[in-house]
Amino acid sequence: MLRVLTGVWQAGLAATLLGLGVRSLPAAEDGVPVAVTESFDGGLASWTLHPPDLWEVRDGALVLTKPGPQTPPVRRPGAYALLRDRVWRDVTIEARIQSLRPASVKGRDLCIVFGYRDETHFYYAHLSNDSNGKTHNVIVKVMGSARVPITNEKRPEARLSDGWHDVRVEHRADGDIRVFMDDNTDPLMSARDTDYTRGAVGVGTFDDPGMFDDVRVTGSLVSGPPPTDAGGTAAAPEP
Repeated sequence: MLRVLTGVWQAGLAATLLGLGVRSLPAAEDGVPVAVTESFDGGLASWTLHPPDLWEVRDGALVLTKPGPQTPPVRRPGAYALLRDRVWRDVTIEARIQSLRPASVKGRDLCIVFGYRDETHFYYAHLSNDSNGKTHNVIVKVMGSARVPITNEKRPEARLSDGWHDVRVEHRADGDIRVFMDDNTDPLMSARDTDYTRGAVGVGTFDDPGMFDDVRVTGSLVSGPPPTDAGGTAAAPEP
């Protein structure tokens, strides 16, 4: 179930509406800190799924059953799920993640998507069992017909072993990006880029099936139209 906490009165109203089974929640005032948690026991109405037929809820977790297709003009995560109709700024994304690909597959991955403006303009943190400094275990910026790794570290530790992992991605309004995994006290990966300072957030993978649970997003919602879905028109412009 999706839970949204904003200001004091909005938090009370949100809890009341959720208790009554109402899925449409009041919009937060522009810039007010918001916390959203999702355990997936209430379905997927709060998510935009790309592609929609590859996702399901299984045992209380969000499951990508098989990799999504690659489409022109650039290689990028082929499947991802975004929190619907929300544009975030100065945001932290936390989740439990588990790969469903055998550990023997080098480069298997799970991704956290953030700063999403449209299907060819966003960032993703690629978490893998391989680290090559270019495409695996990196922070990547998708920019139209190109994608570039922007990670400060040359070859971060590859930590996507079997079982569940805790991941946290911090995307600050000044462009600082930090990725933590499991018991990291220092960032596993970091970067700095100011092109996509706001956007949608979500989870996904590049080439592999996977599971996601206990997603928590905290940050500031900003006004303006949400980023487009795949096949949509214009995304929210940068301020």
